[in-house]
Amino acid sequence: MKLLKTKYHILFIIFIVNFTIVFSQSNIETKYPDNKKWDDQFGIVGVSGEIHALKAHGNDLYIVGDFRFAGNVFANGIVKWDGNSWSNLGDGIDENSRINALEIIGNDLYVGGRFNEISGIRANNIAKFNLVTKTWSAVGTNKNKGVNKTVKTLAATDDGDLYIGGEFFSIGEQGSGNANFIVMWDGEGWYTLGRGVSYFVNAIAIQGKSVYVGGRFKGYITKWDIEKNTWVTVGNRFNSYSEAVYTISILDDESIYIGGRFEIKSMGKFIKNSAIWNGKAWLPVKGKIRSRAPMGGHEYAKTLDGKVYFAGSFEKISEITMNNITMWDGVTYHPLNSGKANGLVRNISYGKIQNLVVNNKTIYAVGGFVFGSGNELNNFAIWKENKWNSFQNGIDGNLNVLATDSKNNLYVGGRFKEIDNIQMNGIAKWSGEKWQALGTGDNSGVNGSVSAIVVDSSGIIYAGGQFSSAGGTITNNIAKWRPGKKRWASLGEGINGDVYSMFLDAKGILYVGGRFNKAGEINANNIAKWDGNQWAYLGIDSLNNGMEGSVWSIAVVGNEVYAGGEFRKVGKETISNIAKWNISTKKWMPFGKGLNGAVFDILITKNNNLYAGGSFTSSGEQTLNCISKWDGKQWHPLGSGVEEEYKQVR
Repeated sequence: MKLLKTKYHILFIIFIVNFTIVFSQSNIETKYPDNKKWDDQFGIVGVSGEIHALKAHGNDLYIVGDFRFAGNVFANGIVKWDGNSWSNLGDGIDENSRINALEIIGNDLYVGGRFNEISGIRANNIAKFNLVTKTWSAVGTNKNKGVNKTVKTLAATDDGDLYIGGEFFSIGEQGSGNANFIVMWDGEGWYTLGRGVSYFVNAIAIQGKSVYVGGRFKGYITKWDIEKNTWVTVGNRFNSYSEAVYTISILDDESIYIGGRFEIKSMGKFIKNSAIWNGKAWLPVKGKIRSRAPMGGHEYAKTLDGKVYFAGSFEKISEITMNNITMWDGVTYHPLNSGKANGLVRNISYGKIQNLVVNNKTIYAVGGFVFGSGNELNNFAIWKENKWNSFQNGIDGNLNVLATDSKNNLYVGGRFKEIDNIQMNGIAKWSGEKWQALGTGDNSGVNGSVSAIVVDSSGIIYAGGQFSSAGGTITNNIAKWRPGKKRWASLGEGINGDVYSMFLDAKGILYVGGRFNKAGEINANNIAKWDGNQWAYLGIDSLNNGMEGSVWSIAVVGNEVYAGGEFRKVGKETISNIAKWNISTKKWMPFGKGLNGAVFDILITKNNNLYAGGSFTSSGEQTLNCISKWDGKQWHPLGSGVEEEYKQVR
């Protein structure tokens, strides 16, 4: 029972750390009161990708861009920061879409980009969110909803007219009207600006009755005169038609700043890539520029309480992890999500945790992550003092699994060559003071990858994975290390496919799951057992044993073996992804209606509740969202479950 209790703690750490728990909105908490049992501290600092625009509304900050996460919130391209925490605005956009621009008029927040749908609402590249009703809607009606191509920029006048620029040439999905890359929406209807411009619009800035427009058209800046309803060229042409303007801002002295990729001749001098229009001529940029509008595509915003937020493409400021956005209070820079940023991160996105283990009241984690809690980790971390810390400077390589023995030694498996300049080859032991190889030199470890490790009461270490030999001995994907003899040995003729999971029961029987059809010389479909001398299948006979699909997790309690994976048939029975096998009757049994997606981890606690984690979303009509509890009769959700980029709990 000690083992079950320990694993119980591990399971819930896995679910909390590895995935975004979405429950920040009050309506979700009301619908799923158990969400209050989830710990939300394992988010990331900042956002997980590029920020394209930000806008302040009172003390709230709205951000759009090419990101999926903000702190511990599944954001999908748009999110709000209220000064203390993140919250999403519905379901956002799908991963193949993007939001480029943001503008707020009254209580309506407009977004533009490349999308056909936002939060379940059909919208062609532009949509609006009402900040009072918290609802999304399309811009336009009937066939005139949105525009037919990407929106790249938005800007509003003081009286609420919205100017929209981009790569589109008509209003509506199929096209009606002559928009030609720029159009105006007044809250009720669309208006074209003459014949528009000749090519893409990248930036718009409004000063009084002048709408300044930059992009890749005819090699110059132009403005729309609102009172005269006509286009006016601003200054000289650029030297080439292929050049482009990417940003326009109104400066404090009423002059116009432009930035991009261009060269322009003015007053006998050539000016490159950035320039200022003083009303008469283009001038080179000198000194510090102070702008009323965000520079470089909405790089900053100021809230009513005086906080200034800067966004861009950066990871750190003064060695503090920020991830693309920071807040300046007048004295220093601050990260967004400080105090709740204990997620494990890779490439400014959630990292992949392969395994966690509790050893002597200490939590260890391995997987694919670079940093967490602001510390460099390199795929291996230890949880102490309420944050993630580097463990022995991490390990270079893919790390899959952790295990411990009765003496509190720690074992790590994966695909790696060395630790501390010692050749290890896929598996290593940490004694509490130093790393030790299992073997010497080329005969240490395995010649491939280790995915599963268990240790018996005598200290024998079993390793399974994807390898043909261990310590130079042919072992075929599973092997054992005998500490007394200090060498590797095979388990019969091994397994003829990948090993994903192993479990040692109280009698010393080793159960093995994975993707294979033979264990030793017997037919065994993806699950088998080793009694110390020979292999055996789990089923009625050699033709009706195991399951038709991968086994990712195994647990044994008393007279029953529990298996989770990706399968639809077990022996002769149709069983979906989770099943139990009675050792006495040799029969497989289902769990209710099963689960509609893969099961990657199962656990039976001392009160006989079974927990399952995976990529499933339901069992019959019951919504579960990747994690569920079986009480002996039916499946139960754990609050609203978890939301994660790849929709799975391991």
